[in-house]
Amino acid sequence: MLAAAVAACGDPQRPAVAGPALADALADATPPADVAAGPDQPAQADPGVDADTAAPTDAPPEVAADAAPALPCKTNADCLVAAEPCTEARCEAKAGQCKVVLAADGAPCSDNNPCTVNDTCLAGQCVAGKSGCGCTKDGDCSSFDDGNACNGTWGCDLANLPALCAPKKATQVVCPPSTSPCVALLCNPTTGACDPTPTNDGAACEDGKVCTSGAMIHRQKKVLNPWRSN
Repeated sequence: MLAAAVAACGDPQRPAVAGPALADALADATPPADVAAGPDQPAQADPGVDADTAAPTDAPPEVAADAAPALPCKTNADCLVAAEPCTEARCEAKAGQCKVVLAADGAPCSDNNPCTVNDTCLAGQCVAGKSGCGCTKDGDCSSFDDGNACNGTWGCDLANLPALCAPKKATQVVCPPSTSPCVALLCNPTTGACDPTPTNDGAACEDGKVCTSGAMIHRQKKVLNPWRSN
């Protein structure tokens, strides 16, 4: 037995075992046959590739968007308008395609702030110009309030650009006319209420009596004119 084992190790072409043991060893070494494809997996499909991860035929949206300006062109008019501020779509004559480039420094742009004017490009960025608004919110106008409740509060008039601080008309007090010629309804600066206030001292009035056509207003009381008689 020892000689047979030594001979087997020295000759790789001869199996070390024979008979049933050799058959079992060969069966274990034989690679398994391909598994038949089921109905959900065609036989010709590569099982290592998922249908959901298959390579797309079209470029991703972000790539397509970036490539959109690269259109055939002869002049700049053939190119699409660049979407980003401070960029321009130019036609490269040699290549015959549109290309997005940075706008020249000082080119006009908009920073989307309605209160800035004369915005310009600088190194591809839109730089805000001078402020054309005196305010951007109501809180910017609080210093204009004079404490007079009749004048109302101040706010930022964003409806008219450039926005400026202005009194809010809805908060201004307007007193109604009085029904008496001797009394006026005047706004109280402290409370904002319309208080009855004596007025027109010495002016002629009508008290509804036949002998008082010449009556005079005096301290809110209608008195007969001593120079007139009934």
